[in-house]
Amino acid sequence: MVMLREHGALWDTMDNLDADLAARDADRAALPDRCRELLAMLDQHNTKEEPIIYPRADLDLDEATHDDLADFLHAGATPDGWVCQDATSAT
Repeated sequence: MVMLREHGALWDTMDNLDADLAARDADRAALPDRCRELLAMLDQHNTKEEPIIYPRADLDLDEATHDDLADFLHAGATPDGWVCQDATSAT
């Protein structure tokens, strides 16, 4: 549950950064700090996720699902319209 909430918080932070970059009246001086905040969030989250989730995916997913995941990772993009279910923008 904690990891899912963190995914939502990361998504929200990326959405806010995206909006700030698009806004003409955005506080451009604050953008580097917001980017550092996102990087810190990702670092903290990934140190928990990478050693547990990724190895389990390799071991536990059936071949078709593993192949779908590999294709998704290779494409490097989420499907159009996809939103993290735990992001506030998803509600």
